[in-house]
Amino acid sequence: PVSLRTFPRDAEVVVFAEIYDRRGNTPHAVDVVTTVRSDEGAVLFEDADERSSAELKGASGGYGHTVRVPMAQLEPGRYVLTLEARSRLGHTASRSVPFEVAN
Repeated sequence: PVSLRTFPRDAEVVVFAEIYDRRGNTPHAVDVVTTVRSDEGAVLFEDADERSSAELKGASGGYGHTVRVPMAQLEPGRYVLTLEARSRLGHTASRSVPFEVAN
């Protein structure tokens, strides 16, 4: 997480995450979902991506994941961005970061 958590409405926030997968030798997929929720819990933005363990060529390693979130589609207020990685082998990791959109 970064220290700047208040963004103007004309900004585009770029989220980058590294997702580590230690099961590279077992073929599987990893679903990566990024959501932005309002204080009330409504989903206002969602991006889904699927990564294949074939990218790791049988080794343990990680996937780089980037998503762009336009602030223009959000009203001024408080939100929570959550990035969740779900391996189809049954492992899940997530990180949530609160942020604010300024007037």
